[in-house]
Amino acid sequence: MKKLLALIMALAMTGSVAAFAQDNSASEEEIMLISEEATEAIPENRIVEGTVTAVSEDQIETEDLIFNIGENTLVADVNLVPTEVKVGDAIYVVASTIETLSIPAQTPAYYVIVKESPEAQAPIFMAVDEVKNGFIYSSDGSYEVSYEEAQVEMYRTKNIVKAEELTKGSEIFVYSDIMTMSIPALVNPEKIVIMSIAQTQETEEAEEASDVTVEENLSDKRIVEGTVKSVSDEQIELDDLVLNLGENTLVADTTLVPTEVKTGDFVTAVVSTAATFSIPAQSSAYYVIVRENAETIAPIFMTVDEVKDGYIYSADGTYKVSYEEAQVEMYRTKNIVKAEELTKGSEIFVYSDIMTMSIPALVNPEKIVIMSIAQEEEISKALALNDLGILLGTDKGLELERDVTRAEAVALIQRTTAADKMVYKSSFDDVADSHWAYNYISWATEKGIVQGVGDNKFEPDRTVTAKELAMMLLNAQGIEAEFEDAFEKATEEGYVTAEDEISEDDTLTRDAVAKMIYNYLNR
Repeated sequence: MKKLLALIMALAMTGSVAAFAQDNSASEEEIMLISEEATEAIPENRIVEGTVTAVSEDQIETEDLIFNIGENTLVADVNLVPTEVKVGDAIYVVASTIETLSIPAQTPAYYVIVKESPEAQAPIFMAVDEVKNGFIYSSDGSYEVSYEEAQVEMYRTKNIVKAEELTKGSEIFVYSDIMTMSIPALVNPEKIVIMSIAQTQETEEAEEASDVTVEENLSDKRIVEGTVKSVSDEQIELDDLVLNLGENTLVADTTLVPTEVKTGDFVTAVVSTAATFSIPAQSSAYYVIVRENAETIAPIFMTVDEVKDGYIYSADGTYKVSYEEAQVEMYRTKNIVKAEELTKGSEIFVYSDIMTMSIPALVNPEKIVIMSIAQEEEISKALALNDLGILLGTDKGLELERDVTRAEAVALIQRTTAADKMVYKSSFDDVADSHWAYNYISWATEKGIVQGVGDNKFEPDRTVTAKELAMMLLNAQGIEAEFEDAFEKATEEGYVTAEDEISEDDTLTRDAVAKMIYNYLNR
């Protein structure tokens, strides 16, 4: 705790957020907000500063950390004008809190600010906790920003907006040369640039209590419409947005029959809420519906929040769909199913010519087509590992319900480390050199991460247990433990939490393994 207090005092004195990358061992208690009223942990990002030692298309390397650059990463100067980064540049980076165990470690970067020199001041990045009484409070408890004398504008459009429109989880850059040395530091900025405004929902209970509860919208997708300006194999360009097409993008007519799109067509597209900072912006497209013209009615796309009392409620609160008189079918197979099988996060298209003008709109459709039925498991940790290239997906997605074999567990652990390029040999009778995981198992055996199960066997294709994975992770970290005590020791180390609901004798799914490895990396 003393280390964190000293760090936050340093932040207030320098006017910028210092690097958290050097110490990844703080416990959850140590990273709680430094405030008497604090009740939430710091958000899932951190600030890192350094000097660029190498640059490629996908990565920026500093002395002790590699930043993975995605298509949504903003690389800009201190005025947030997109720019190029080169070796020797001083940078201020908003990055993920999790990283690989390789040397140097790797972590996804969200914003990379290029400074003129290491001493130059970058705008202060912060995630918003709340806006109250003329102040914006940061999620990590470090800043209290007075906005009444500041210019508050949207990034890219430069539209002037009211700071009161900011919601919990919104992201901003604050421009100020002066702040107090208090905790939180009082900041009087000249300008505030809003990078994103988080979506919110007010629950009925909150309304009754006159206290707003902020929740993240379930859907990470949005609907756009427009006329096609140009088409290629990988992109469809509209007036102010380029749709990036992937292998799983469905381009279809209004009856969901796959079709081709051409210049001049009018389309409705379901796209990611994330967009690049290019002009025009680019966004990933999931569904592109080609309409005869702008007046043609397209089916309504929605993400399901819940199914209750004969209605399907949309995640964004826009629609309430009566399904009892509708034909409910699966896309492609056309199998008739029950609407009650839909789970939170499932995706559907609804066919209806009529709806009420209320909020939510009451829809009485003729047909409902189910595009996907969501898995109900928590996927945030699995997605984080997928983002780091550790938990790889298949043509069926992340397959979180599928069991993980001992061989697969070893492969996942190797991807968290700086594995050497040497070739090792395995002597296990049941691991032939033609086995897909031969090199992984040989490496892990040589490094003392795994052992056989007796009789010179490894049982690579048997489902791994929680105790076995715990032992592997402890060995990978160089922590001594007896096998019988491995799960308890891993729990003490934070590799398993009560929320994970994992017992030591459990055989593990990809979801459970993702939780343990995520905790291992983020402990």
